Amino acid sequence: MTFARRFPGAFVWLTFAVALYVNVALLEPNAPLLPLPLSQSVAVTVGMLLFAVAHSIRLIGGRTTAIFFVIAAVVSWLFEQVGVASGFVYGAYHYGDQLGAKLGHVPILIPLAWFMMIYPSYVIASLIFDGRPFAVGGGTARILWRAILAGMVMTAWDIVIDPGMAASGVWTWEHGGPYFGVPLRNFAGWMLTTVTVYILWGVLARRVERIASTTSLAILPVICYAVLTLRYAYYNEHGVLGVVALFAMGFPALAAFSRAVTPERT
Repeated sequence: MTFARRFPGAFVWLTFAVALYVNVALLEPNAPLLPLPLSQSVAVTVGMLLFAVAHSIRLIGGRTTAIFFVIAAVVSWLFEQVGVASGFVYGAYHYGDQLGAKLGHVPILIPLAWFMMIYPSYVIASLIFDGRPFAVGGGTARILWRAILAGMVMTAWDIVIDPGMAASGVWTWEHGGPYFGVPLRNFAGWMLTTVTVYILWGVLARRVERIASTTSLAILPVICYAVLTLRYAYYNEHGVLGVVALFAMGFPALAAFSRAVTPERT
């Protein structure tokens, strides 16, 4: 029996509950439902990361999750390091001290944050594109199109959160930009980073063992993404971003949920 088959589904549900808590309960940064010894940004990242790792292990196994995690963490750190040092990838920016210790110019927490977003975005794209929660393999064109779709799902996430994160001082855009102070190059950089991760993953993971999973477990990342969409629609530093969230993030969440719960007809 593989480790993934022995990995308890109950633990996945527990981490899912933690992920929802840190996102919904901390809507008001100064008035959480329960006190936490972490900043909101750190709490959200850690909570979401635990869920992403637990769900991935349950779905594709521990070894394969580790490979996916390493690809995402290493590639995102490299792009971020080059980006902060040169301003070339995302535009000129630098990190503050809110996220703790750094490796080079990049907080250690950042590559972890990339994975906690990369994983659910891939699940959503897989459901939309392939009709199952974790699709791999196929020809070169299929890997590329799946990577582009997953990159767009994740970049939609950044379109909503980046203005608020910058406003809170987590990072600073040195020259501002036309999108709520964010340079447009940033979103091209997000696409470049995520598509690179997804292509590398698609090439290396042609023989991933997909573990049988109930529909309820499979769609948890979609639900989490959808709840975040509603959270951003309800509470954000720029009111109009609520509309952006509903359409930029709401559409892929709805499309993925529909594919997950609607059986294929032949």
